[in-house]
Amino acid sequence: MNTLLSIAHVYTFLLCIFVSSIHAAPRPALPSVQSSAFTNGQAIYVLTNSPAGSATPGEAFMIDLTVSWSTSSPVYKPVTGGPSLWDRSVSISSDQSWLAMAHGLMYLYNIQSSTWDEISSTNDTSLAQDIHAATDPDTGIIYVLRQSTSLRGNVNGYLVSIDTKTRTVQNLNSTLQDHGYIAWSASRKSLLYFGRVSGLLEYKPSSGWSPASSIGLPPSPRSGACFVPAHGGTKMILFGTTLGDIYILDAATLTWTKGPRTKAPGARYGAACGVSNDDFVIWSGNAVGVFNLKELKWASNYLVPGSTPPPATNVPIIATTSATLPINATATPTATLTATVSPTAMTTTTAAATVTATATTAATITTTTSISTPAPPNPTTVEPAPVTSEEPVSTTTAPEDSVTTDPAEAAPVTAEPGGSFLSSSKGAQVATIAGAVVGGLAVVIGVGLITLRVQTRRRKAQAVNEFFRNAGQQQHSYAGSYDDRGYPGRAW
Repeated sequence: MNTLLSIAHVYTFLLCIFVSSIHAAPRPALPSVQSSAFTNGQAIYVLTNSPAGSATPGEAFMIDLTVSWSTSSPVYKPVTGGPSLWDRSVSISSDQSWLAMAHGLMYLYNIQSSTWDEISSTNDTSLAQDIHAATDPDTGIIYVLRQSTSLRGNVNGYLVSIDTKTRTVQNLNSTLQDHGYIAWSASRKSLLYFGRVSGLLEYKPSSGWSPASSIGLPPSPRSGACFVPAHGGTKMILFGTTLGDIYILDAATLTWTKGPRTKAPGARYGAACGVSNDDFVIWSGNAVGVFNLKELKWASNYLVPGSTPPPATNVPIIATTSATLPINATATPTATLTATVSPTAMTTTTAAATVTATATTAATITTTTSISTPAPPNPTTVEPAPVTSEEPVSTTTAPEDSVTTDPAEAAPVTAEPGGSFLSSSKGAQVATIAGAVVGGLAVVIGVGLITLRVQTRRRKAQAVNEFFRNAGQQQHSYAGSYDDRGYPGRAW
């Protein structure tokens, strides 16, 4: 039994290795707090926090919004480098650069050249945290909300503007006694602020801060939330903290609308988020969520306009190959194709071809088909018999003896391998190995259950035999004794 358990443990270990190897790259391990910025229809850029006092840079990556994916297998790409900063804020500048700022240090990530550049320093050594940032797309000015908390718990906040063109930083001397979130509304040409205590405020570059009277039931006070614009700044989306609810603010009327509470991915604190067309995307922990702003419901897929839902899977999609194969084929690059035709023709015969195609490397393959027929009583000419596969192919004519197709008449074969993390050949190998491991594990479990059942029956049989053995010994002890009436039995 111990041997069977050891084998089962080995199979389980191998199964874990092979299943995990199907992933092309590990999913980024995200902490509960990170900073993010997005470009509509392009990407969400995420910069995770470094541990306080650590020289290890935070992890930087992007969530691809140019392709469709399911929430169980989102598409992301790593971003090299990244500054080692804590409590940073990020935003996308008007020239499509990614700004990261923390404690007076500012870095720009050039999306085109994939390089980081330290652009300026405000010589600010305070403990203020650069919590949130928002960009005015018309002027290119980036507004950064800086906040700090005193030992008595008092909140000190102020606004900083950054001009990435001139690389200058200006303190706007606007104080806020509250923790909150900012987002730029292009339709109102102002900065909207949602605070945990102060509620909704509005900042206009020409006049400064002012209260914004909203309509409807406002969101409850919260921390660790995400506040981003949508649909050109006509809508503002608030999501996050431990409540798992979502609110939509109409920028024109300042009316709050509460959306349905999410079940998956659940409540999220400090989530990265962004908007692409009609989809609001959040990323945090081990889950991704997509909320459709048009249908006002949570979805299981992120869809690029005009695309179809991708398959829901926790592993990358295995590449597939579609090809058109004639009897004699010369494969074009990116495909290796083999065709086997083994028909037996009578006077008039239609032969069927079995075609298998595997996308590997460039190759040229010529296939020869032979069709033999028994000799009829009178010599006749067999009618042309079309040979077909799943795709249109050429036809052959079968005479009395045999027909060999001419390689010169071969038509090129085109293949369209699906782009993914793995090629079809490697995916097939992994699937075969995983199937073998699962099958072996099932056999081991089955043998173990049978062995356990046999041992259980054996123990029951031993118990019954022991019972009758004891009963026989007791009956034997009564033999030879008689009662006072002379009958065999126990003497009283």
